[in-house]
Amino acid sequence: MDNVLGIINLINERQHLKELTAHRNVASVPFGGRYRLIDFTMSNFINADVSKVAVFPKEKYLSVMDHLGSGKEWNLDRRSGGLFILPPIHPDETVTGDMKQFYDHLSFFERADAETVIISPGSHVCKIDFNEVLAYHKKHKSDITVVYKDYVGELIEKPIYHTCSVDSDEDITDISFYTIPRPGDHVCLETFIISKTLLVKLIKSCVA
Repeated sequence: MDNVLGIINLINERQHLKELTAHRNVASVPFGGRYRLIDFTMSNFINADVSKVAVFPKEKYLSVMDHLGSGKEWNLDRRSGGLFILPPIHPDETVTGDMKQFYDHLSFFERADAETVIISPGSHVCKIDFNEVLAYHKKHKSDITVVYKDYVGELIEKPIYHTCSVDSDEDITDISFYTIPRPGDHVCLETFIISKTLLVKLIKSCVA
């Protein structure tokens, strides 16, 4: 999809894996020997023919840069589109959130030849058909589409998930951060579809 920009957002990663993330970020934790967790999100983008992918890491990202390289294995080593890795411009400063780092790279968004942006984390082990999600987004003419799933696991002790409240029209009425979900609760997958124009507007207004 030439008019879609894929963003892999690693800025808000939570360090739950202790020793496994002592020297790497969560997205570059190995999976199944040769793979890394970020490969699942990369595969979801590539399977949807997203040809422009930008990775926004925050810290301990050398391993993920080494793993992704030029993007050749994903057919992203190209002149038009391709793979972009956009770390913090001022790494010694405290990054106050993803919007601040997006703002530091605002020119990238403004120059990107895309109408729609998909934002997704780099540590979810799942398969998402972004073609289906984009079709839903366009059909409902949504400002923002949020991807979530029903929680089916056992009760956990630490509040680590964001949960969504959804009305009968499938509109999200609220998102609660860092909750302990119960079976059937809607867990936000931190994956969003949004127009580039609206995203740039939100980035500017949030930082302001």
